[in-house]
Amino acid sequence: MSIFNIFSKRQKALRGETPDVYQYDDLPHTFRAQVVHILVDVFGDPHLYESQTNEAFEQIHKILCREYGVFRLSTNTQDFRAAMFDFLGSSQSYEQALDVIEISFRMAQIFHEHGTFTRYAKPTMTADRGD
Repeated sequence: MSIFNIFSKRQKALRGETPDVYQYDDLPHTFRAQVVHILVDVFGDPHLYESQTNEAFEQIHKILCREYGVFRLSTNTQDFRAAMFDFLGSSQSYEQALDVIEISFRMAQIFHEHGTFTRYAKPTMTADRGD
């Protein structure tokens, strides 16, 4: 598995340079909840195509755990999807929340390239255009 240059790492590398005109250091709970709804639509129903959908969330979870040096994103659940959504909703770091969003949509693009995933998981949104 390769090493990912995730958002928070890029931001840390950029610190100290001239700041952008616009600075954002908060992701409201409503935005985070909207992202969860979009991810559910993009990855489809885990009950229809359990192995692939769960594999996608497990891969996202593993990538983030490895990058953060932790074993679990959330101690509230053993389910990878629920742990990831819990972490996204409760993370105090907006950069880590953006990491979850970035890696999730990268993984969605990979899974959507496989016709069997989109055929069986029945996502209601694509990873590309949102339709």
